[in-house]
Amino acid sequence: MQKRNVKEAADFLRRENILPKIFFVLGSGIDISPIADKMSNLVEISTENIPHFPKPTVSGHKGKFIFGNFGDFHFPTAILFGRKHIYEGDFFAPMFASEVLAQLGAKIGVFTSAVGGIDKRLSPGDLVLLTD
Repeated sequence: MQKRNVKEAADFLRRENILPKIFFVLGSGIDISPIADKMSNLVEISTENIPHFPKPTVSGHKGKFIFGNFGDFHFPTAILFGRKHIYEGDFFAPMFASEVLAQLGAKIGVFTSAVGGIDKRLSPGDLVLLTD
């Protein structure tokens, strides 16, 4: 992943005044659109419009962001519906959104995925804590 590409994508969103503090990256089958009803100052952006942003090709991965302020707290939040996977041919693509949002000031990322399909010790709905 080229740092220049991450910077250009972050600069694009910064120009749109998008500075989330927390972000959600949703996998297939997860739709928390109703949360958008609790958000104000909504901005929706297709990842196709963000420079260098990896385009998801897996069914159920829409490739769109919703940005806004969550609840009465006016907490700047980003929700990414869908992402590109390593098995789609780019090892660094899954990390691109995290790198961009971190450059914008996000400190917390919440990811959903189907990890239970890979690890037999996990079941659907299990919570897994990952660190980097």
